[in-house]
Amino acid sequence: MTTITFKVDFPPVAQPRQRYRCFVPYARQVKDLIAIGQRARPLGSASLAFDLIKEIERDKRLPKAIGYIPADHPIHAFKDNVRDAWRRRPPTDKWTAPAKGPIAIKICFVMTRPQSKIWKTRAMPREKDCRKTNDWDNLAKAFCDALIGEAYEDDGQIWRAWIDRVVAAGNEKPHVLAEIEKSDSELWEDSEKEKLFRGHQC
Repeated sequence: MTTITFKVDFPPVAQPRQRYRCFVPYARQVKDLIAIGQRARPLGSASLAFDLIKEIERDKRLPKAIGYIPADHPIHAFKDNVRDAWRRRPPTDKWTAPAKGPIAIKICFVMTRPQSKIWKTRAMPREKDCRKTNDWDNLAKAFCDALIGEAYEDDGQIWRAWIDRVVAAGNEKPHVLAEIEKSDSELWEDSEKEKLFRGHQC
């Protein structure tokens, strides 16, 4: 097993829902394709090409939806900072390319402290973040997606994840602390079971 710990000095951002934009293919281009197909068919052109062009013509009546995230959304900057932090990780000869085996990950999201919890005279320690915004699963998705092609080939390799979401103390800035462990074996060892289920089988 190889374990790497690194820190992302950037406020955590949860993966947002995609917005959708509808569009219709340009009617003029479709009309030109149909005209070409009609001229080509009598000359012995393959009927498959003509059928495809006819399908394009039908599609012009059906709006298409494209999912996107606005270019100015902070999720892009967050993912860039995650990748940069990973690339600046402590050097190791055992993890020079994206891992191909099982991945276990621990992530602590230290969220921005809300203005309502900032005081002048009272102590401001870390707190468990139970707010209804920035759900832990969307935070984890954004973080794990950013490391595809960097720490591992696909986030489907993650078989275990431990997520903490806390409010920053009064003297610290929001950030992310992560520990990623890769394994060469796909067997579920007894030492890995006991901590999670305390002897019970799942």
